[in-house]
Amino acid sequence: MRRYLGRLSGPLMDRIDMRVHVDPVGRVDMARAELGESSAHIRERVIAARAIAQQRFIDHPWSLNSQIPSRALRSVFAPERIAMNFLHEELDKEHITARGLHKIIRVSWSLADLHGNKIPTLADVQQGHALRGGIDL
Repeated sequence: MRRYLGRLSGPLMDRIDMRVHVDPVGRVDMARAELGESSAHIRERVIAARAIAQQRFIDHPWSLNSQIPSRALRSVFAPERIAMNFLHEELDKEHITARGLHKIIRVSWSLADLHGNKIPTLADVQQGHALRGGIDL
């Protein structure tokens, strides 16, 4: 799989919003009595987060965080200042591209909605950055 992903071009990979590494589940893990969060509960949280976004965009022609135009991400819908500073540092170090910065902010808005934050915090942006880079969480 890594060889295959290594053959994909940078510009193509830059268009993928989230890259999450998922380890296979072993027999021992499957046999555990404790269960994770149910799909029904996750669905409820996602519906609630999407409703928050829809309300935020009531005066705009879009309804999803993924639809926020890039220009608006740097002004009206920018994360908190410390979070933007973090992203600008990553951009300066060439760890992310301008397109990547915008995608991280969009994902950060979704995370903020899930976490109940009015705007993306540094923690939301760092988690969005980690999801973008394929880092194990």
